[in-house]
Amino acid sequence: MKKLSIQDKAILEDMRTEPLRFKEWGMESEVAEKGLSGLISADSTLKRMNTSGVLIGRVSEKIWQEKSSDELLRTSKDVDVAVLDKNFSSELDYSEGIDWYFPNNIRVVHTMYERPKVTDINYWQNQDGVMLRFGLKKSSEQAELSPGLYIPSREWVTSMRYAEAYSIVDTDRVVVHDRVEEEYKKTKRQEMKEELPGFVSERFGDRITCNEPIRVDPIELNTLNAIKYFLGIKK
Repeated sequence: MKKLSIQDKAILEDMRTEPLRFKEWGMESEVAEKGLSGLISADSTLKRMNTSGVLIGRVSEKIWQEKSSDELLRTSKDVDVAVLDKNFSSELDYSEGIDWYFPNNIRVVHTMYERPKVTDINYWQNQDGVMLRFGLKKSSEQAELSPGLYIPSREWVTSMRYAEAYSIVDTDRVVVHDRVEEEYKKTKRQEMKEELPGFVSERFGDRITCNEPIRVDPIELNTLNAIKYFLGIKK
């Protein structure tokens, strides 16, 4: 791999520090489910609603830490889940104790081109109006997902964190080379172990997702800002 340039290092430093404030999303709730019981509650709700979702946020990363435990997971304010079905009832809100992120769609018109470019963008937002800084895609339209909660693999979490970091970079002004992405992901992998802890694998060991059938879809800063402008989000 080619050596990082001075600009590469500056971009990498920004990507490693700025997204730290995105690690805990949403608002604190007195009814929030936490830890393993939160994962089980989310799984039960998704199955009852005959739909599927993937664990995201800080808990998804804590699961892969060296000394992961139910007590460690409970230090997060709640359990964040991205729902994959657009028909899922958003009326659940926090009534189930889970911070649900629901899929939405917006058509963005890019006017900086000679001919305006139209792009349909999927984004996820919770009931507090907090928007994820990445999207999700099925590996194929034919991908079948059984109802319930999916636990992201270590590599999936790495991709999620990279997508969050990538979303702060103004790619109209600077180029994020592949070597920057690889260096970021290498460091993130080193922060996590390779095996799922027993207390999680006993319940969800057969529901680990890598990039199949759900993959992280990065969103560029200008697209993110366009969505926020449309939604009236100032931050």
